[in-house]
Amino acid sequence: MIPGPPTGPAFAGPVPPPLGAPRPPAAPPAGRSRTGLILAIVVGVFLLVVVTGAAFVVFLGHRLNNTFDQASSNLNSSQQAPVPGGAAQAPYTPQDTPSDSVTPDTPTDAPSDTVAPLVVPSGGKLCDSSPTGGPYATAATGNDHTSCEFAGAVRDEYESLGGDGSSMTLTAHSPVTDKDYDMTCTASAGTIGSGPVTCTGGNDAVVLLGTTAGPVS
Repeated sequence: MIPGPPTGPAFAGPVPPPLGAPRPPAAPPAGRSRTGLILAIVVGVFLLVVVTGAAFVVFLGHRLNNTFDQASSNLNSSQQAPVPGGAAQAPYTPQDTPSDSVTPDTPTDAPSDTVAPLVVPSGGKLCDSSPTGGPYATAATGNDHTSCEFAGAVRDEYESLGGDGSSMTLTAHSPVTDKDYDMTCTASAGTIGSGPVTCTGGNDAVVLLGTTAGPVS
């Protein structure tokens, strides 16, 4: 006779849970849990780096703005620093300075303030002066056959035409002959207005015009 399986409490199988009792949760696989942890750490580190970088950028921008504002304030203060005992100076503006100073030439046709003395030549005669007292108010004859009356007429005509020592051609009336004569008045050599004027024409007439009389040559 073959013996059957042992019976009794000591050899009873696993006791099934009672009907309706909750089952314990199944343990997650070990590999999946480790992957999730690594992913969470990576995401956390990435977020930390992003936040730290953003904070550094904001801090650096703030420092740069403060530095720029301070430099601008110092520059304005140095440019507009008040002078002791006076008002603030305007900012200095550099200007181009020519390396060589050029002195413009004085035009030779500009009238001079001083007229050289009227020199009466030999054979001539010093005549009267006009009441105008201008730079060419004194007349003289340049030879012995020119009258002072005609020299005065030439002088009056020269002054009426605005004579300032420059050359011109004019027509003068002679009180002696009661005729009109064309006279060519020429400025002295050099700057116009610095010397007497010599007028020639008519019947070999010579008239000198100037300011004052010099010695007879």
